[in-house]
Amino acid sequence: MPDHLADLTIGEIIAWVAGIGALAGVLYKIWGPIKALQNFLRDWSGKPARKDRTGRTIEDAEAGVLGKLDTMRADLDRVLKQVENSHNTNFRDDLDVVRASVERVGERLDEHIVISKDHDRFQNQTRESLDQHIKSTQKWTYMLEDLSDLWGKKPEPPDESD
Repeated sequence: MPDHLADLTIGEIIAWVAGIGALAGVLYKIWGPIKALQNFLRDWSGKPARKDRTGRTIEDAEAGVLGKLDTMRADLDRVLKQVENSHNTNFRDDLDVVRASVERVGERLDEHIVISKDHDRFQNQTRESLDQHIKSTQKWTYMLEDLSDLWGKKPEPPDESD
């Protein structure tokens, strides 16, 4: 055993073990925040793609916060181009115009339904009137046929050309 270890007393050994234990306890307590800071910095800066010796990509690159913001900004621009129109109004104004048109069509449809029902009633009345007229005409037709049979045909005058 080396001389500097042989000269240690029990108190000094306990002090060293307690110091190392306290240092390990402190490191254990701050390891969580250190790991969180490490994760935050990795997320902020992103990760480059990992490649193997042949140059093939093993792990794709991850964009950092600024790269993700650029992607979101580009997506937002694409959405705005879809929503904006060419006559300096917004999508909501166009939607309101379409809704008003649909409401007008609905009102006119209701008017046409009322007109159609009135027309159906008129057709039914006309049919009933026509049926009544046909029955009346048939009654008279039978009576005229009976009278014709009863009275017979008048003799035709003789032909004077003989």
